[in-house]
Amino acid sequence: MADKLWFFYALGAAIVWGLGYVLSQKLLQEYEMSTTFLIFMCCLLALPLYFTLSFAMGDYQDGMDLLRRDWRAFALVCIISVTVVGGNYLITNSIVEKNAALASLVEITYPLFTLLFAYLILKEVQVNLYTGIGSLMILCGVGLIYLKS
Repeated sequence: MADKLWFFYALGAAIVWGLGYVLSQKLLQEYEMSTTFLIFMCCLLALPLYFTLSFAMGDYQDGMDLLRRDWRAFALVCIISVTVVGGNYLITNSIVEKNAALASLVEITYPLFTLLFAYLILKEVQVNLYTGIGSLMILCGVGLIYLKS
């Protein structure tokens, strides 16, 4: 079971994100809140939660020491932060423009970009026959959604 824990973490994330997307659609459409204000509030409320979790798990000091020691690690954290903010902004606007279900079904193409970036940045080929077939199925599904929505 321990070797399959990654799967349940990923499935749990999918469940939580699915709920978050639907609640975001409700808030953004029914209450006409702006996407940037929603993201700002989420970040503001998440900051003390992440700080508490990091501190409680004993990761805070090690992480701060690393960032003080290595400017490249700090630069990567900054770049990752920009990608998280950008991704949140884009998916939230997609939910407003269409709906949570279709936005998330198109967003599911992100593993294809993960494969591409893993190759370009890490020089790793993380594709085998099964991931290739799955990727092709994702592309076909997203193409169908685009053409018929």
